[in-house]
Amino acid sequence: MSPALLFVLLGLVLGIVVLPRVLREKRLDDSAFGRSDIRAALAGGVAELPPFMESLPTDEHAGRYLFTLACSHALTKKRGIDAWARREPESADAQLVLGACQLRRAWLARGYGRGFQVSRRKADNFETELQACDESLQRAARLSPDDPTPWAYLVMVATWRGESLESRWQCFEQAIARDPDNWAAHLHMTVALSEKWGGSHAAMFEFARERAGAAPEGSDVHMVLAKAHLERWKYHWMFDGDDDAAVLYARNQAVLAETITAYERSLASDQHEEKATTFLARVNAAAWFFVQNDHQRLVEQLEHLGGGLRDPHWIWAGLDGAVADAWRFARTGVVGPR
Repeated sequence: MSPALLFVLLGLVLGIVVLPRVLREKRLDDSAFGRSDIRAALAGGVAELPPFMESLPTDEHAGRYLFTLACSHALTKKRGIDAWARREPESADAQLVLGACQLRRAWLARGYGRGFQVSRRKADNFETELQACDESLQRAARLSPDDPTPWAYLVMVATWRGESLESRWQCFEQAIARDPDNWAAHLHMTVALSEKWGGSHAAMFEFARERAGAAPEGSDVHMVLAKAHLERWKYHWMFDGDDDAAVLYARNQAVLAETITAYERSLASDQHEEKATTFLARVNAAAWFFVQNDHQRLVEQLEHLGGGLRDPHWIWAGLDGAVADAWRFARTGVVGPR
């Protein structure tokens, strides 16, 4: 056998055997939020999900949301999750994990892009997946009536299905009736009220400011203001096509002051209470400080996030660029392209 042919065969073997393992490891790292316990559970596959969910205290709402979110990104295509839910139809945990995965499947079926860029076939698949997701989450809510997590997810289901703002509000209110400080519900409702999803800039900011104003010192909820500003900034360039307006918005002194005040009452407060979902609040804070070129506060949040911060989290926050750009700015203080 010639050396050239041997080299080709070796490449094929590596591609068939090694590459899937590499991709699997990356998917686990991208989904675990830097937590070794979550990564271990995800690596164990569907069989490890029930004991992990059962190990969480019944009032550990933040942990339930973070873990089901991790499942939805690492195990979305694992049909064993569907089998678990069918096998245990009275398990709130099984229905919740399935609902979270179905929500992710719905978005993958739709694909990224604005509404007019989504084909009819993709839109139909999106709706089909959302209908299944809605049923699973409603079932989880009935089986575990004290859990706000299904309702937090249902805010996004109602939003993506184009349901009325009243319907979205009802889901949000169900969630905070069970957990007034629920980060996921507040984050999803901020998006639900945004102009890009049929709300308005005014409604989104009214909500974010009202909820931040009512939140206690040290709550993550204050940082929904960072998410609201990210949404408004992104609308300038993605929907209005006005890059200059986006730059001016990020440099607006009133916006800077409002965000810093929220930050000082939240993540920077000596009364801050760290929760499982604080990771997500920190991602949104870091993303906004990156947009604002706020080097000091970006560094503070990157130090907390560490290696747990991955590219997909940056996209969730509304930034499509690589996390590497944020780390480069943190290390050098040199502003790169946004």
